[in-house]
Amino acid sequence: MKIADYFLKRKTDQLIRKGRSEDAVMVSLPEAKDIGILFLEEEGQQQALNKFVDELVRDHKRVRALTFFENFHSNPYQFKFDFFTKKEISLFGDIQNEKVSQFIDFRFDYLFCVSRQVFLPFEYILMRSHAKFRVGFHEEGKEYLFDLMVEPPQDASLQTLLAQLYEYTQKISLSLHEH
Repeated sequence: MKIADYFLKRKTDQLIRKGRSEDAVMVSLPEAKDIGILFLEEEGQQQALNKFVDELVRDHKRVRALTFFENFHSNPYQFKFDFFTKKEISLFGDIQNEKVSQFIDFRFDYLFCVSRQVFLPFEYILMRSHAKFRVGFHEEGKEYLFDLMVEPPQDASLQTLLAQLYEYTQKISLSLHEH
């Protein structure tokens, strides 16, 4: 384990022990205005993410997306996103990137984590996030990260997984607001 990873893990573990400072608030998805997307690039899956973001925008959502790149490279996406690289994680585990700080501080109605496995910098961002409601794929032992988790079928494409995330979030949010 690198020193930066060690310190980032300690900071994340402290946040986990402390718990979330704000209670989750699920607004109905049709009424939601601001959507955050935390994503990791999956080879050959860029079109699925492009389509997902396009559908959100067509539904009149303001979308802010953030990703991590091992190294800077060309943009395979058709939407605006911010990113950070491993060079921006200090020796003491601080993510030194203004866009990451802004993403954490933003009060998204929903924050979708579009990553089949959450990795340490995303755990830290999710735990610090001021999003009202966090949605992601189920990962054993990571239940504390999300307010709603969807069990991903083993061989499902990212497009199928994104459709499930959106569909389940919509159905649950609407059923909660009917009562």
